[in-house]
Amino acid sequence: MNRKKKKRSLHRVLKPLPLFFLVLLTAWIALIALFFSWVSYDGVMPEGGKRYPAGEETVSFYEEPLFKVPENNPFGKLPPTVFAKKPKLVIVIDDVKNPSEIQAIRALGYPVTPAIFPPAADFPETPKLAAGLEDYLIHLPLEAVRDSDVRPATLTVDDSYRTVEGVVAGVMRDFPNLRHINNHTGSRFTSDPAAMMRLMRALKKYDLAFLDSMTTNKSQGKKISASMGIPFRARDVFLDNESDEAFIEQQIRKAVQIAQKNGKAIAIGHARRHTLRVLKNRELFRGVELVYLKDYPYE
Repeated sequence: MNRKKKKRSLHRVLKPLPLFFLVLLTAWIALIALFFSWVSYDGVMPEGGKRYPAGEETVSFYEEPLFKVPENNPFGKLPPTVFAKKPKLVIVIDDVKNPSEIQAIRALGYPVTPAIFPPAADFPETPKLAAGLEDYLIHLPLEAVRDSDVRPATLTVDDSYRTVEGVVAGVMRDFPNLRHINNHTGSRFTSDPAAMMRLMRALKKYDLAFLDSMTTNKSQGKKISASMGIPFRARDVFLDNESDEAFIEQQIRKAVQIAQKNGKAIAIGHARRHTLRVLKNRELFRGVELVYLKDYPYE
């Protein structure tokens, strides 16, 4: 009698075991399949949907790896290193007109986009400054509310489209690889809708983008460029309205904060002694990726 009871108890214990082992085996097979599908995968699929084969990823100086795959791993081919993208920051240096300024910009050792004046009587050789540059703008003089810094061939609100187009055409002849322009002064011109329509029409003809230096908060640049399909960007921070290194450093930190908040920012400064000295401090740019304007998204 006792033997029969023991036998029944043992049967109740053993009866669920095949189902348990079956579930365990299924889970183990699924894990193995998942593992081999991962190690045999030869690329990554980013959010944009474009597939990048393994080995094509390049390491940017400003990107930090989240993890690194051992070169001789025992598990076969692994996905390429994954990188954390940093916010983008563009530094534009305005009023560039001589070789020493280009030399000082290059000496910084990181991407900086110079804004070069069109040639004029006092510096006729500016087209030569663009030779060999990765990226640059033309710093086009536009009419200001106050005539404190009137450059030769400054465009005014009274200029006809023919005059505006002629100036832009001349710039393109001197700088055939030009991608974008920004305004030198221009508080009156950029706030005048009709004048900006004429300028944008000329830029569209020559496939040029516009960086608004935002010398006035009344600028019509963004509104009119959007209506005409002109690639547009706007300055976020002026670095050196004051020739004080503490102020310039504070403005750089402000630009970095804006980039970290919005994912991007543009700062404009000048090739002045105090500005260049502060810009040499690479620690100020920790947490952002310094890029040329051509690599910065449009608005």
